[in-house]
Amino acid sequence: MLTPSPKILGVDGRKMSKSYNNAVLISDSKEQVAAKVKVMYTDPTKIRVNDKGHPEGCVVYNTHKLYTPEVADIKQRCEAGTLGCVACKGRLIETLNAGLEPIRAERARWETRPQDVKEIVRRGTLKATEAARLTMADVRQAIHFETLSGGAA
Repeated sequence: MLTPSPKILGVDGRKMSKSYNNAVLISDSKEQVAAKVKVMYTDPTKIRVNDKGHPEGCVVYNTHKLYTPEVADIKQRCEAGTLGCVACKGRLIETLNAGLEPIRAERARWETRPQDVKEIVRRGTLKATEAARLTMADVRQAIHFETLSGGAA
């Protein structure tokens, strides 16, 4: 309700979800992204390349709307019958892989530094524990928990 894309569609047209096994994951390789996009649901009325398409009902187009800069051109060409589904999927593969490449690079960098990752997690845990302790102290004070329980909790 608060975003232009409250529900991102998975490769099968249902809500994207890891549990449905229909998600493109940020950990996916280039080949995995390509394989997932190639099986994405497209407009069932666009049988031949030059058939006029209906992009609003196409998972590939809905994903383009989120990630591809030239989405208006893709829509126009699909509706005109000058862009086939295979080419449209090819462009989406390029777009998704380009967006995921910096994430893959960072992931690879951190995979070589497990001790640094553990230290970051340890420091984050300490900060979160302290924040939770202070919040719970405020909660106990607000509900007068100390006086109800006969002492500090």
